[in-house]
Amino acid sequence: MLTPARNSRELRSTSSNPFYIPRVKTKAGTRAFSVAAPTVWNSLPVSVKSEGNIVSFPRRLKTYLFNAAYPP
Repeated sequence: MLTPARNSRELRSTSSNPFYIPRVKTKAGTRAFSVAAPTVWNSLPVSVKSEGNIVSFPRRLKTYLFNAAYPP
C-alpha cells in the first residue's frame, strides 16, 4: 500500500526513504491508511527511521513520541 517517492534527480532527502503521499479531495480521505501512514513516516526524524535493527526501532520510536508529547 505504500509507494516509495521517486525523484527525477538525486536529492539529499532521498537518504531518508520518503514515501509518496497521494492527493485526496476530502477531509475523510486524509484519514485513509494510504495517506496517513506515509505522512507519519515522512514526518519522523532520520535518526528514528534509519535504525536498521528491528529490536531497537520501537525503542527509538517510543522515545521520540514520548519526548514529543512531554517536551522538557
